[in-house]
Amino acid sequence: MVFGGAVRLSLYRKKAWFNNLNKNEMGKKVLILSSSPRKGGNSDLLCDEFFKGAREAGNDVEKIFLKDKRINYCTGCSVCSMYGKPCPQKDDAAEIIGKMIAADVIVMATPVYFYTMSA
Repeated sequence: MVFGGAVRLSLYRKKAWFNNLNKNEMGKKVLILSSSPRKGGNSDLLCDEFFKGAREAGNDVEKIFLKDKRINYCTGCSVCSMYGKPCPQKDDAAEIIGKMIAADVIVMATPVYFYTMSA
């Protein structure tokens, strides 16, 4: 029951936020990053509800399910920091970072395991 109450409160806040989001403004680019390991899990369901509300409010919304992406760990090669060049790793991180830069709003959803956010 605690989860149900949290979802209702979350959806109430979501509705209030959407109502304020589009007052006198054009739709915004909203990027949702879901780091849940389970499609259809609690965090993913909340992402879907947020997606629906943001779309209904007239925003351009995209959801990225990080489990489906290949993101390597940083190797500390310093190519990006010392030489200002793109990361030499061939993974999906550059695409996601580009979408994050282009977004007006970024929503990050993660399940809570052991009372902290997941990696």
